Amino acid sequence: MHAVNTIRELLRRLAPATRTLGLRLRALAVQGRKAGRWALSRAAQGWQQLRGRAQQTVQPRLLDTGRWLRRQYRTLTEKCRDLLVRGLHRARKGAQQLQQRWQGLWTALRLWGRSRWQALRRWLSVYGPLLQQRSEQYAALIRLDKPIGWLLLLWPCLWALWIAAEGLPDLQVLAVFLCGVFLMRSAGVALNDIADRHFDSQVQRTRNRPLATGAITPLEALVVAMVLLFCAFLLAALFLNTLTLLLAMIALLLAATYPFMKRFTWLPQLYLGLAFAWGIPMAFAAQTGQVPVVAWALLVASILWTASYDTIYALMDREDDQRIGVKSTAILLADADLVFITAMLLLFNAALLAIAYTLQLGSWFYLAWLCALGNNVYQLWLIRKREPAHCMRAFSSNNYCGMIIFIGIALHYGIPPG
Repeated sequence: MHAVNTIRELLRRLAPATRTLGLRLRALAVQGRKAGRWALSRAAQGWQQLRGRAQQTVQPRLLDTGRWLRRQYRTLTEKCRDLLVRGLHRARKGAQQLQQRWQGLWTALRLWGRSRWQALRRWLSVYGPLLQQRSEQYAALIRLDKPIGWLLLLWPCLWALWIAAEGLPDLQVLAVFLCGVFLMRSAGVALNDIADRHFDSQVQRTRNRPLATGAITPLEALVVAMVLLFCAFLLAALFLNTLTLLLAMIALLLAATYPFMKRFTWLPQLYLGLAFAWGIPMAFAAQTGQVPVVAWALLVASILWTASYDTIYALMDREDDQRIGVKSTAILLADADLVFITAMLLLFNAALLAIAYTLQLGSWFYLAWLCALGNNVYQLWLIRKREPAHCMRAFSSNNYCGMIIFIGIALHYGIPPG
């Protein structure tokens, strides 16, 4: 009880102090509210003042900056437009000037071309017939109108190339031999005409040759022959091996010396056979790098064949050759000429059979050989009366003989038996 009374006494004493503290706290709250209202009113006033100052200073500046930027944009746009207009104007003007210059140049070129064409026409009208005549004379010099000569030279080369390669030879070697045969034959007939220029005018068949008539001088013919021989040698030097090049030098010697053989020997046909057949060892050397025994056997067969058809060729000029003193097997053998031709053809066919047996050629070759043999018999029948026209037909038919043999060889290697 005493404790309770003590607490009550204590509370009574603290009551005035508590009331005083409450009043003071209430007064502080009222003052806090007033201070808050005052702070808010001051902040609002400051914001309004700041806003007013911003409206008075920053906004005009921003507006001025925007106006300045718009003015600069418009100025830049106008300048770009002016530059573009000026550039287009200059480009148009330059294009017009270029077009005018091009038209002037084209007109000048057209006038120049027309004048040159007229000058060329006048030149051709004056020199055209002469050029045509000279070209025909040079073509006649190298016998472009008579391909039988280079065909007879070509066939033995093709025989040798196909046998050496056992089929289709190297295309580069084949191309070189095709060109070389044409060049060597053309050079050979030019050299032959130079050597025989005094004889040809006295022979009925050759009196219209360019050198015989004087249409081409010996110097011109010699230049043509030298150029052709140089081209043939250059082909061999550039595209063929050393052995073939050495053999080509011998071929050049044979081609250069043959035209004079009819002055020193009665057997120029055999020498021509050697010259025509020399492409055989060259073909083997070019294709295989060596010259085997079969190449020399084929060379002998080709010499026999050439001797036979060149003797037939000599029959056409035998009377004129006797009168002017030219030598040939046709003159040497007299009435035994047909016997000699027959013997040459028999030996030629026998040599072909021996080569075919050695190489084990098949039925295609033997069928071709029979056809070639029939061609040889036909030649002998044609020349039985030694008439020049029939002799020429027999001589020309040798082209078919060489072609038939080549077809047989090509078929053997191209179409295997069985």
